[in-house]
Amino acid sequence: MEHIEGYTHLELVSENSKTLIYRALCTQTNRHVILKVMSQNYANATKIFLFNKEFEIVSNIHSPFVIKPIELIQNGQIPIMVLEDIGGISLHDYIHSKKFIQEATLHEKIHLAIK
Repeated sequence: MEHIEGYTHLELVSENSKTLIYRALCTQTNRHVILKVMSQNYANATKIFLFNKEFEIVSNIHSPFVIKPIELIQNGQIPIMVLEDIGGISLHDYIHSKKFIQEATLHEKIHLAIK
């Protein structure tokens, strides 16, 4: 994804077959945000409906343990979920980090492996 109107400095944080996750700067608020973009290869009417429903559900969860959604925008036919940026890293990167390998307890490692 080369351009999303209203956002600059796109940095790919994570990707899989369904979504691309970017850290970006919102030009309107000058704040960093996370952009969850549905993969064009994955998008169809049903998947787009479910993506929109995910945004609706997450918007109704008021917990300090859930990243807050800001808005749902469109880039052509592709929906993009704009989320607050808490400066975190992907679970994949965390699990492979030196800190996790050295500091996580065996119980924590087993719990993540089971999930």
